Amino acid sequence: MVFTILDSAVAELNAMEPQNLSRFVYELERVFEALQQRSEIPRFKIAMREYAYLPLLGYRERQLTLHQVMAEDPGFYVGLLCDAFKAKKGEPREPTKELRARARGAYRLLSEFRTVPGAQGNEIDAQTLRGWVEEVRRLGKQSDRAEITDEFVGHVLAYSPGDVHGRIG
Repeated sequence: MVFTILDSAVAELNAMEPQNLSRFVYELERVFEALQQRSEIPRFKIAMREYAYLPLLGYRERQLTLHQVMAEDPGFYVGLLCDAFKAKKGEPREPTKELRARARGAYRLLSEFRTVPGAQGNEIDAQTLRGWVEEVRRLGKQSDRAEITDEFVGHVLAYSPGDVHGRIG
């Protein structure tokens, strides 16, 4: 029921001025925090609602479920790249207000993403990270966004914890 309410209100709320929604935004963040505590709810479902409400969520210190899904699902990560950046070739489409807003949200997520796939504290599961990078690069190339994909994979790798000698894991 919560998802039904969130889904039906998203367009109207995102169109309103944020200063008129401060109390609602506070409550919305509490809803997302409560959803994150529910183990029976797939993270992907929460992440999709966070993405829809991203313009309202502001820049907070709280880790979004979106970040976890981005680190686990290369297809979702590349989908964000596709939302944020045009394909290298092909016919450009006329950007609508909705597409521009989606591009801004996707770019914001990609820019603030600091979760290294396979990382657990200062340890990294190299196989998980390697698999994520390879799949993201494959999908980025497939979607004609190879260069921007490599750039953003580099951003992710920059947040890898260093080893005892300061080298990136």
